[in-house]
Amino acid sequence: MTVDNHFILRKLQSLENATIVFSTVTKHPFLVCDEETYDDELLIFADVNEMQESVKPYVAKGYLLHGVTIPQDKLARFLSDCFTLGVNQLVFHENGTRFSVSLDKIVIHPDYSNLPMEKRPLLNPELQLSVLYFLQELSRRIPEEQRDQEKLRDQEEELAANMAKAQFLVPIRLNEPLKPGERLEPGKFQLTMINTKEGEQFLPIFSDVKEYTLFNKENKYQGILMTIENLRQLIKDPCKGLMLNPTSIALRLNAKMVDGILQRFFEFE
Repeated sequence: MTVDNHFILRKLQSLENATIVFSTVTKHPFLVCDEETYDDELLIFADVNEMQESVKPYVAKGYLLHGVTIPQDKLARFLSDCFTLGVNQLVFHENGTRFSVSLDKIVIHPDYSNLPMEKRPLLNPELQLSVLYFLQELSRRIPEEQRDQEKLRDQEEELAANMAKAQFLVPIRLNEPLKPGERLEPGKFQLTMINTKEGEQFLPIFSDVKEYTLFNKENKYQGILMTIENLRQLIKDPCKGLMLNPTSIALRLNAKMVDGILQRFFEFE
């Protein structure tokens, strides 16, 4: 049901807590693409019991889900952060009724267009969106013969295309402070690595400033911007590949996967 935006806003403001459906795999909100409008929807509930009942059809399809409670004083910030995931529609459930509204009618969409390019925060909503949809589908607990391979291939292709055109924040440690105007050259910095349970090392990369900040809470690192083409040169033993957003989705891309992206979306002389 689509209703007056102010009506839904008042409904949300009256909640003591809101329950958001999260993907257990991505550690982000579970997203649904509307089959008719193609809106990318966030599911929000006034009551946790109603949420548990409403997601049963998704659980039956093998999606791994759980509810996360967001208190009223943190709800607006949470919804604003959802823009970084590519979400554009909010679907609010209360007493068996479904209300749909554009997210930018509920919270203000941050606008950085007036800032100089060098001061704009890194955002990759298209990349985040494609990663979340791909991992939600890939992680479904269903028999392999029931898996929609064509859908997965399409999602993987979209993910790869977004990886190819994105910039990423890479955490480094400077051996000594850079002087004004000095370029960052090899030997003047150290990379940091993520060690997996299997004993392998991956280079952490981040799709946006929020993901990077979660990793760099103690401000140990300085972030530099790099493309997938630049990053390929850093995948050398003992580094096995790249790990996108290790504090949440922790998507691993080995050297072969990165080469596949480069071969599909870059032209070489």
